[in-house]
Amino acid sequence: MKKIITVLRPIDSPWPAMRISTFIAKKNSAAIHLVFLSTSSEDVDYNYPFPNDLSTVDDFTGDQQISESNQGLIEDKLELFKQECQSGGIDLSFEKNISIEEFCSKTEDADLLVANETADFLPDVLHDIQCPAFLAAFDHLPERSVLMFNNSENSKLAIESFSALLNVFTNLPSILLSINPKEETAVEDYANQLQGRFPDISTKFLQGKVKKEMEHFLSELPGHILVVMGAFDRSEISEFFHESLAKTVIRDKKYSLFIAHK
Repeated sequence: MKKIITVLRPIDSPWPAMRISTFIAKKNSAAIHLVFLSTSSEDVDYNYPFPNDLSTVDDFTGDQQISESNQGLIEDKLELFKQECQSGGIDLSFEKNISIEEFCSKTEDADLLVANETADFLPDVLHDIQCPAFLAAFDHLPERSVLMFNNSENSKLAIESFSALLNVFTNLPSILLSINPKEETAVEDYANQLQGRFPDISTKFLQGKVKKEMEHFLSELPGHILVVMGAFDRSEISEFFHESLAKTVIRDKKYSLFIAHK
């Protein structure tokens, strides 16, 4: 791995994305390119902490005023990144006021995208990014991984990309999870193939309604969970995670996501 691209909105908390990206960069001797997305008056809810009071601050909501207000937020977060990277010997570059379209194009020459799992723009861009993504829910490290597997090329690609890019996490307790599998023996066979890369791997089969079973299963697992899955498509598994990012699924437990694309 040579390059990690980390993306933030000006008001996003920097901690989850910063802790994960600097940890991975240090372990892989990779550089970090930090991108701050632009925000206009059309996105003013991102910038003002009390959107219900916007009628009292009409003179604050112009693009120029918002840009000036965001500069202080950006500088504070940039300083934190600089300090963290300097202490870890990590090469850091950065850009400000980048549009979502520009950001998506910049992922083409990155090895990994890191963003906060709570970032509101994620559901709209995951189809367009050009590299695997780590969506961080916490600023501490994962304690176990769940490898989503349906015997498709997408699920195999995600697991293999995860083991190649983030082998620092492959020694964690890992569960190869399959929901309503057509052939359980195929899952067991693939788990055996993964033993060399995931020494603490087990298999789990769920039967029933996908979204209900997923929510229950993840809520029962202890610790910080890292879910590894293939590119978003029209499957029920993808719908579950897409809805969870869009906050239309109520979850008892938060988890981070690693998503790989073709």
